[in-house]
Amino acid sequence: MMSPLLIYFLAALAIEVARADELFIGCFSYPDVLGGQQMELMPSSDISCFNHCIASDWPYAFDRVVPRTDGGVDRYCLCSVEAPSPESMVGNADACRANDPSVVTVTANVPRWRWTDDLDRVCWGVNGGSPSLYHPVNNAVECIGICTRYALVVYKDDGSPPGCWCEGYRWWEETAPVTCGFNVAFTYEYKFWETQPSGIARRQARAKRLLEERKDTSLCPGGKTACNILDGDGLSFECIDTDAELESCGGCLYGEFGTRCHTNKPSVTGVDCTSLPGTTLSGVTCAAGQCVALSCQEEYDLRDGHCFSDGE
Repeated sequence: MMSPLLIYFLAALAIEVARADELFIGCFSYPDVLGGQQMELMPSSDISCFNHCIASDWPYAFDRVVPRTDGGVDRYCLCSVEAPSPESMVGNADACRANDPSVVTVTANVPRWRWTDDLDRVCWGVNGGSPSLYHPVNNAVECIGICTRYALVVYKDDGSPPGCWCEGYRWWEETAPVTCGFNVAFTYEYKFWETQPSGIARRQARAKRLLEERKDTSLCPGGKTACNILDGDGLSFECIDTDAELESCGGCLYGEFGTRCHTNKPSVTGVDCTSLPGTTLSGVTCAAGQCVALSCQEEYDLRDGHCFSDGE
């Protein structure tokens, strides 16, 4: 059973996720945008890379979808504190919609800011705003930090820094919506109507501290491991003794909580001993993180704690 502290932490985390808006930053070239970092394969393509990253307090989510030959897709994720380089942006964001493996979708979480329009990731056919309100910036989040109501970001195709315009009303809606890319406006809106009670802010700060402390302190008592729960979107965990757990032997079956996207701390994938060929539910155990068979199904031979089919 989880301690009250962990339940409190998870409740705060759920509030943060529920309030988060996924800000589309752009579509970028793979692997250039990664800067040498490696993406990690998610246990399921249904798990949100964005939700996974903000659950561990990362501001940026790098999401890549790769079609498989069987018709399904694999999802790869990287969480980062670094904004993507504008030099890696591609000119047509539709490539990210089409599950093109040569591109990476980058989104960010900025509290109380959102993408301005209901249309999914649509930009506007303007190359700037009021000249007097122009600011040179390095990335979209930097622009958002300058503005107080609306932020327009334009990525140039001539290699010059992105442009940032702070606006007071949505005049760009008089123009035509276009596919996001170069020389068009990425528009963001400050949610001034959304308040953030001090209690929520304190819980979020506490959650952040706990996440920082997790680098040195386990979330689970007695040497157990915090393992992701299936279909939990990387936001829930249970404490497991991976040295003895039959269905998660040697590691977490769905990845260790909060480490899947940390390239400097890979998680060890466990094994469901009951799913091994030739084993039976009552004839296999997990000892010291290793599956050990005690008996086997018919047509299998037991040798050195493993089941081998006849002829092997």
